[in-house]
Amino acid sequence: MIDLEIIAYQLQHDEFACINVTLNLRRGDHGAKRWAISEMGYVLNKKGRWEMEPIPSSRTDAFYRRCRFDTAEEALAFWRKGKHTSRFAIQEQRT
Repeated sequence: MIDLEIIAYQLQHDEFACINVTLNLRRGDHGAKRWAISEMGYVLNKKGRWEMEPIPSSRTDAFYRRCRFDTAEEALAFWRKGKHTSRFAIQEQRT
């Protein structure tokens, strides 16, 4: 068996609507492995709002606390509990 590390899960996908929300393993503050729910340059913060992800050198400790999860299970539970959806789907509902 090949030893592989899972680094991403697909949470929501619709190729026709350009929706692709993923749960990704990322390097967090000080190189720690943390998880992010992301879509095309945005991340879902712990308040359930999408925010633009800054370039690595501009990410603050506050950003990491808001937008990173310690485990994939924690992030997935947050996604499911809040019934979150793509930021594009949210925009479609407003129109």
